[in-house]
Parts: sequence; structure tokens; C-alpha cells
Amino acid sequence: MSLLARSVRPVASTSRLLHTSAVVEAAKKAPAKPAAKKRQGGNFGGARKAGGAASGPARIKAGGLTLKSALAHDAPDLSDLMQLYPETMNAANVGKPAVIPRNTLEQLQVFGLPRRLSQELLPVPTTVLRCLTLSLPTGRVLLAGARGSGKSHIVLQTLARALSAGHIVLSLPSAVPLVDSSAAYAYNARTRLFDQPALACQLLDRLGKVNRDRLKEVRTDSGDLGELVARGARDEKRSVQVFEEVFAALASQTQFDVVVAVDDAQALFRPSAYRAPDYTRLEPYHLSVPALLLEYIAGRKTMARGTLLLALSSLPQHPAPPSLLAPLGLPAPAPITAYTPLDPTHVANAEALQVVHVGPMGKAETAGMYELWRRRGWARGDSDEALVAALAAAAGNPLELGRSWRETLRAV
Repeated sequence: MSLLARSVRPVASTSRLLHTSAVVEAAKKAPAKPAAKKRQGGNFGGARKAGGAASGPARIKAGGLTLKSALAHDAPDLSDLMQLYPETMNAANVGKPAVIPRNTLEQLQVFGLPRRLSQELLPVPTTVLRCLTLSLPTGRVLLAGARGSGKSHIVLQTLARALSAGHIVLSLPSAVPLVDSSAAYAYNARTRLFDQPALACQLLDRLGKVNRDRLKEVRTDSGDLGELVARGARDEKRSVQVFEEVFAALASQTQFDVVVAVDDAQALFRPSAYRAPDYTRLEPYHLSVPALLLEYIAGRKTMARGTLLLALSSLPQHPAPPSLLAPLGLPAPAPITAYTPLDPTHVANAEALQVVHVGPMGKAETAGMYELWRRRGWARGDSDEALVAALAAAAGNPLELGRSWRETLRAV
């Protein structure tokens, strides 16, 4: 069953239009000259073209100097683009640029966004609807693909749809902070794991802020789930245990779909930066928070109405290890042989994942991305030649497409 099959049409929001404008300080009036008519929207120079880019070099006054730049232009007017809601996420709109609703973006920002993705969402949070987003399966899913293929955008679109549809969402923009030894930890003799109380508090706090109303509707033996989450977020001494209880409650309830998304997921399948008392490196399954996630990733614990969406990345400091790549049949940077050491626990955890390959963008998706970049002033040319040339050079990879258009813009 597709993840989109469970969508519920959301109640109309009062903030479905996202407006952006630049504030420009008016220059002091010269005594002998009439007052200049104030421009609206921070128009720094030239008449606005259709699509929001300035025609010709912009002139910006700063400190008595007039600066000229072919790359400077007004903030684009993208208010006519469709809003990214469940009802607009259909096959007819694949490849169309869409604006992420303000309320949805604010909720995603509570969890945090991957660094590159947060930069791409400025100044207006937009994305091009991918066909793969509409057909993602439920269950335990791993997005794999070449660097820059758009895995993070597919996760973003899935989370935006889930939040708008009223699902319970927990997003980890990177798994690295779970294993990079940045949080306090202590051995728990009862569980034989190293507890991460501060990290559990942080995740509970974000889960509660984003899903407060929905959590209140889920009942537990000690009250509603929202109260339990709030107690765990306030009390580090109980946070690890509460984190487990919350996941158990989410797994057993049937009122809401649950979506747990983890980017940079390869960090969960390689040695962590934490150290045991004998200074040996701990594995993620030795740490309370990643160990709990891995229980659900491996299928040893299941959710009645849950989806775990993982995405690989190309972080040089945290490459995907053979223990993850080999059991899934994914390409490795170096040959994996019978002599390559594999962690049997990581292999068992990885084998339960369903791999979804993120391939090149189709023609409609590439055209939509080009149109969005052109309207933002990041790409030049209105002819099909620039689009076809970039598509051929980049082989449909969004990262390489953007790089090609940026180089073309610099050469102008």
C-alpha cells in the first residue's frame, strides 16, 4: 500500500499563501529634488520580468556607493505556485514546483533540516514534486541513490504531506548526532545499554511540540500520550524509559499513521564515536536511542500503522559501511570480498529494510526544476536548448543540474 493511500484531506489553513518581501531603507531626499516614488517589494533595480527576476544588472546603494551586479535581483514572486498539500500531491502535478506551506515548514524546522536542504529552501521554501514521492511503500524503507539524486527532498515531501494529513511525525534530519559522542551517556545495568538521557529529552520535546494535539488523543495507562511525552521531556532521569514507553504506545495505537524519518541513516550501521570504559568504540546498538530505533528498523518491534523512512547520504566522515551495503546489494566504493569484516548485528538489522532506488529526474521533473531556478534568477535562458543541454550533461541528477546552471549563470 502506498504511503499516500492513507491521506486525509486536511482542514483548510489560513496560511496557505507564503509571501516574501525585502525591506529596503529609503535614501534621504535631496533638498532640490522631488521625493522619489517608493517601490513596493524591495525592487532594487530595473523593471520586474514575468517570474520575478530583474532585467539587467541591479543597482544597490550601500554606504554612498552604487554597486552593480548581474547576479543581484529582487526576491522572486512565487505566490502563484501550488501549495504542497495532500490534495495537490498527485500524478497530474508531478514535476511542478510547489511552495511548502508556512505552518508545515515551521513544524519541520522544530526537528531541524539537513544543512544543504535548509539552504535550498531560501528565500522561499520550494520543491519540485517527485514521482517517487507518490509511490513510496509503507513499512521499513531505505532510500538509496547517487549523491545529489534528491533523497532528502523526497523525505521532505513525504514529511510535509504527513504533517498536513494529520499524521504523527518524528524526524531526525541526521542520525550522526545519535552516535557522535556529543551527548552525555551512562551505563544501565538493567538494559545493558548506555543511556543517553539528554538526547532522549531533546527528541521527546520536539515530538511533543510538533504533534501535541494528536498525542493528546492517544490514551495510555497513565493518561494521554501527550502528558507522558511532556513528563519525559522535563525529566532526564526518566527520559530514556519514557522514550521507550512512547514508542511502544505509538506502535500499538491505531488512531494515527506514524512516520519516523532518519537522514544520514548509514551512521546507525557503523561504529559510533562513543567509548566504553576500556576505550573500545561502542556500536549504535549499544546506545539507548539508536538501539531503540534499530529494534523497529530490524522488525523485531513493529508498528501497527507506522512507516520508517531512512535515507543514505554521502557524508565523507560517515560513509556507508560494508555491513549495510553487502546485505542490501548496494554498490560499494571498494570491493566487498569474503575477507571483508562484517558486523553480524548490523547485517541482520539491514536485511529487514526495503530498498527504494532514487534515480535520475524525469523530463517533467527536470523542466519543473529549471522553471523554478529560472524564476529565482539562478538559471538563464528561456529556450529548450539550455534545458536539454543541462539534462544531457547531468544525466538527470538534481545536484549536477543545479551546478551546470550556476556555472552558466557565472559565465554570463
